[in-house]
Amino acid sequence: MYFKLHELSYLSYLLFIVQNQLIKYTEAMADVKNYVLSSLSSIYYVDPPSNASKQILYYQLFDEFKTIM
Repeated sequence: MYFKLHELSYLSYLLFIVQNQLIKYTEAMADVKNYVLSSLSSIYYVDPPSNASKQILYYQLFDEFKTIM
């Protein structure tokens, strides 16, 4: 497999972005866990606490885990 220099530069840039996103989501895991536990019994959307991570789309998360349950 061969790569050109500009392709390697592009891939290294993407890896940096993915690494940053992974760090942000890892830091938000506790907030997500608390949100899911607090809204499991609700059938309507529950607003996340004001101090919850802003990196998570809570309305989408709510829809996702309600379709599973």
